[in-house]
Order: sequence, then C-alpha cells, then structure tokens
Amino acid sequence: MRKTRILIVDDSPFSQAVLQKTLPDNAFEICGLAASGMEGIKKYFVLKPDVVIMDITMPDMDGLECSRQILLRDSSARIVILSSMKDDTLTTRARLLGIRWFLQKPATREELVRTIKMAVSRVALEWWSAYQEQLQLSFEEYIKTSLATEACTFSTSTEPPDPLESQGICAIIGITGSHSGRVILDASHQTAAKFAETLLDRAASPDDSLAGMAEIANVVCGRGISRANRIAKGMDLRITPASLLEGKKLAISNLPNHHVLSVTADTPIGSFLLSMEMLEE
Repeated sequence: MRKTRILIVDDSPFSQAVLQKTLPDNAFEICGLAASGMEGIKKYFVLKPDVVIMDITMPDMDGLECSRQILLRDSSARIVILSSMKDDTLTTRARLLGIRWFLQKPATREELVRTIKMAVSRVALEWWSAYQEQLQLSFEEYIKTSLATEACTFSTSTEPPDPLESQGICAIIGITGSHSGRVILDASHQTAAKFAETLLDRAASPDDSLAGMAEIANVVCGRGISRANRIAKGMDLRITPASLLEGKKLAISNLPNHHVLSVTADTPIGSFLLSMEMLEE
C-alpha cells in the first residue's frame, strides 16, 4: 500500500521532530521539511506531496500567505494548518483560501492521522464542503426571509462547546444515506415564541414555539441537503423528522470522530444556533 507523502512547513526544528516521531511510518512518509514559507513553496512544487502540514507563524511569510501562493498555482493542494494559534478569525481567513483542515499544537497522533486521512480523500472534501456550505446558506436565507429583515448577523465556529448547553428548545435532525450525522437547532423559549408569533401573526402557545423550531430545522435541512446532493458527486443524503428536546441547561454531547461547524444567528428577536455535525468515514 502506497504511503501518504507529507511535506512539513514549520520553522521550528523541534516541531518538525515531534511530527516525524508522532506520525506512524507504516502509513506516512515525510518527503520533505521546510523551515520557511518560501522554502515550503519551492519544495511543494518539487516534491509534489499528498499533504502539506503548515505552521502559521514563520519568519519570512505566515502560513496563510504560503498556502495562498501554493493554492494559486495548484488549487488541488491539500493543506492542514497546524499551529499554536487557532481562532475564528484565523479559520475564516483560511477557509476563504480553500483550506478545510485545522489542528492546534500539540496535536495527538489520533488527531493527525484522522485529519490527514480526511485531507487526502477528495470525495470527503467535496461532500463536507457542500454539506456545511449549503446548510449555512439555507439557514441564513430562511432566518432573514422569515423575519423579513436584513438586520441579522451570522458568525461561525469550528469548535463549539462540548457539551452544547441548550438555551431552552432544541430541534435535532438526523442525517442518513451516503454519510451519517446530525443537525442541531437551538434557541431560548422566548426567541422561539417570538419567531412563532412573527410567522403566525398572533400570540404563540408553548406548542407553537416547539412546532416553529421543528419547522425551521426541517426547512433549513431540507433545502440545504437537497442543494448539497446536487453539488457533490455521489452524495445521497436524507433527513429524519425533527426530534424536540426542551429544558434550560440541557447538555448535548458532540458526536465522536466528527466534523462540526456551528453558525450563530443574532437577530432582532434573539439568537439561534445551528450546529452541523458529520461522522468521519
């Protein structure tokens, strides 16, 4: 079986040595080491690795600029960001470049192996990108259209709290088919009631609040999954009916071995959280 060839771009000899020791040599081959962004770019096009493990802070250029220059010439490059820094600003900038994989130092062997396997899987990249991008788009469209306002702000996170503590009402939709996962929609009782009142144009009962949350989850997931199925070749996802949970401080654990992206919508009537999870194959 062919080993996955890896180029490490990191100005720290210690970090390079740790990575070489951590990655199992029966599955991975460290084909090159680069101590600067410019050296990383040159070695990438000479060595043509399967995956690049990229640090962020380096003396001549940061890892994002190095990645940008590589991706400009090879849009299929698979780059894993491995840095001591990891925040929403950084991951957002990286995602705009087309980078999908992030780890924070020190990463465990399990984390490294799992992430590298995802990076070398072209199908995995395509379906995860389509899944989270289309669900996020569907969520943003539905919230703004239903509330008839553009006065909404949306923020994303790849590291939501684990466990997730519900604000009051939680709708969970299972994802089945070619891949498995779930979507969680969460809001407070007050926000859910105001949303139901907006749609019904009358005072909302507790049952209306629950039904409204189920409606948001069903419509957002139905639209988003339908779009993702059309975009990603071989994707055949289906959704289950929404399950409703109720109660403040209700704790919901994240799925093990999963990809996750959460989107928070801050609206005039309150905030909604949409968490998208997908099990790694």
